[in-house]
Amino acid sequence: MLNSLTAAWRRLRRPGNRGYALAALVTLTLGVASVVTVYALLYRVLLEPLPVADESTLMSVSGRNDARSVTGFAVSEPDFRSFQEARGFSAMAAFKRRGVSVRTAEGTERIDALLVSPDMNAVLGVAPLLGRALDGGEDDRASAMLVSATLWRDRFGGDAAVLGRTLVVEGRERTIVGVVPDDIGVAARTDLWLPLTVTPREEANRGDRRLDVVARLAPGTTRAQAQNELDTIAAELARQYPDSNADWGITVAPVREQLVGADERTRLWVLLGAVALLLLVTCSNLAGLQIARAADRQHELGVRQALGASRSQLRLDVLAETALLVVAGAALALPLAAALLRIAAQTLQASQPRLTTLGIDPLVAATAIAACALTALAFTSVPAAIAARAAPTVALNRARNALGRRSAPLRAGLVVAQFAIATVLLSGALALGGRLWTLAQANLGYQTAHLLTARISLPTLDSSEVFDAQRRALASVAEAVQALPGVRAATIASEAPLGSVDTQSEVAPGPMPAEVSPPERRVQASWRIVDARYFETFGIPLIAGRPFARENEPTDRIILSRTVAERVFGSTDVVGRLVTMGNGQRREVVGVAEDTFQRKVADGVSPTVYMPITWYLWETMTLAVRTDAEPAAVAAGIRAQAARLMPDRPLYDLRTMDEAVTASTAGPRLQAVVVALFALAAALIAAVGIGAVTAYLIARRTTEFALRFALGASPLRVRLRVLAGAGGLALAGIALGALNLVTFERLGLHRDAGAEHLPAAFAISAAVLLATCLLACWWPARRAARIAPALALRGD
Repeated sequence: MLNSLTAAWRRLRRPGNRGYALAALVTLTLGVASVVTVYALLYRVLLEPLPVADESTLMSVSGRNDARSVTGFAVSEPDFRSFQEARGFSAMAAFKRRGVSVRTAEGTERIDALLVSPDMNAVLGVAPLLGRALDGGEDDRASAMLVSATLWRDRFGGDAAVLGRTLVVEGRERTIVGVVPDDIGVAARTDLWLPLTVTPREEANRGDRRLDVVARLAPGTTRAQAQNELDTIAAELARQYPDSNADWGITVAPVREQLVGADERTRLWVLLGAVALLLLVTCSNLAGLQIARAADRQHELGVRQALGASRSQLRLDVLAETALLVVAGAALALPLAAALLRIAAQTLQASQPRLTTLGIDPLVAATAIAACALTALAFTSVPAAIAARAAPTVALNRARNALGRRSAPLRAGLVVAQFAIATVLLSGALALGGRLWTLAQANLGYQTAHLLTARISLPTLDSSEVFDAQRRALASVAEAVQALPGVRAATIASEAPLGSVDTQSEVAPGPMPAEVSPPERRVQASWRIVDARYFETFGIPLIAGRPFARENEPTDRIILSRTVAERVFGSTDVVGRLVTMGNGQRREVVGVAEDTFQRKVADGVSPTVYMPITWYLWETMTLAVRTDAEPAAVAAGIRAQAARLMPDRPLYDLRTMDEAVTASTAGPRLQAVVVALFALAAALIAAVGIGAVTAYLIARRTTEFALRFALGASPLRVRLRVLAGAGGLALAGIALGALNLVTFERLGLHRDAGAEHLPAAFAISAAVLLATCLLACWWPARRAARIAPALALRGD
């Protein structure tokens, strides 16, 4: 084998073989880099074991409301206590994420914390790196906490004596009792773990669903058995508490299914399919190049057989060339894959926090490269077999065209397959691009330019006095910010459009209970808490009624979006009418606002209702500021006013609405960009393949073309003949790709990937690929047109 590799290295370095080696190397580099990138993404999100004990028995317990098409919802604290009674689980834990203020020598800073129930470490099977877990005792609830490994290293230098140190969290001194790993599998990294405490309101309100729940199956219990038990408990809760629990059920699912949504899984499998197609193009192109080389080397191979070389030795020589090219291609592909992974991590980490540390894992890279190598070797086994069949008598008689004629159909088939796959990829990429263009042109219902948002974490609102004090403080911040030069308007809301949190409730005509209304008059709507200047600041028109009053707005008022008003009442003339919310509350409509995109840009218009800030506050509220100039020019002033009026509640997550729009389309955009890169790579590889095959055929037919010129053929006619042959193969591949696209569309595979743009995308793809083919073959055709007729007199 070593001798074969050495000989292959010498052959590839010869001047006559360098063009072939370069074409093959470019092809393999693109193919391997693509496979490594996508497989690394897929492995991290879907395949890599979570850092928990026995992932197969770790379940996510989430709310479900089939009547409202709601899945994966949080659970209320009273319901969590009820579910803990289920015998199908050995342990169950709840947690929620929130920002807390931490006082340091430099001032107050906001830190992400995970509020966890006492069994959290036991349920996950994650032991602290240092110290102990929270035990749920009175002392722990009052004054204990855990810190993350990152905070331990960055703030305390990794000192083992950190245990017993204190930090002032939310105005209370807490003692560090342990250090937990950064990655616990079920939640994004937070720097603090605090005991989960609930307010009296949360303890009594089964409709206040804020907790994420994980549970460990009891030994011998299946997921189906645990699901049946919780279904029974949920049904009993719905019977006892119809106002809050009617139509609400529970879903027990493996925790990974809850972590990775259906959209993310679909995108990753689409990318894997795209990279598989690109790998097929890569390997078929390599096989086509080697078939051409085998035909060109038939004299050499025949002579070697006549001198005693075995067919297995000749086959091994061809495979040795492939092995060298794969190794060189992998070496060049790894830096390219690393760069692509960095881009992917920056784009997707908001929706998939586990991607923040994404990189090239040696085992993942080795697996992907091995798959590429095996595929390449499998494809090149065909040209290796063709090369081994070179007959010594053919070589000695110098009948150089025999092997070329026998392998011509296979070469043509490979070129057709490459163009078919490139057609599918390029059409898909253009369709995705068309969908992104449509999203970019969508009317979101509000003005994104010169609009800045920031978040503020509030303390636990455990009394009406604290609630009123925080509401007044927020109002003061908004007033002070609005008074700044360059600020046009400022408002306080529970969440800005396209934010990370979306709360929903059923809305039905009042005053009757929601469940007695016909289904077509009920709508599942996002709900937001807003103040009097919300619609002015965001530029959302009111088409009926009025905004909320600045002071003393009754807490039972509501503003509907156009879609909600039309779905519930069949009209927008609804001011003064009553609606019934999913929790049984009756509210009077005081206004109707124009529709907006609240969840994701790709989701389109969101049915939305707005409640006054006098009614309720979230644990985290949003400050939105409309500016006259660029928001960055007034950001420092906004921070200063907030720090002056709420010194223990620092602003965080400042971003413009334009940035929010960009983040909202990050997933579809990455999918479109990656598929587009694969499509361009496939088109380039196909062009390299057909150009190389055409150049080879012209070299083989030199005598024929010279004879044609000697008999009076014009250079233009020969050039057109060469281009027509190559164009025919490209058109056959494009037609085959069109058949595949029709099949995909009928199966619904493009339904969420810009199907409406597919016909135009195919037309553009066909034109681009045909032009690419003709351009790749233009130089070989030009060489054919310049062959001297005198060559016909020289023979072979």
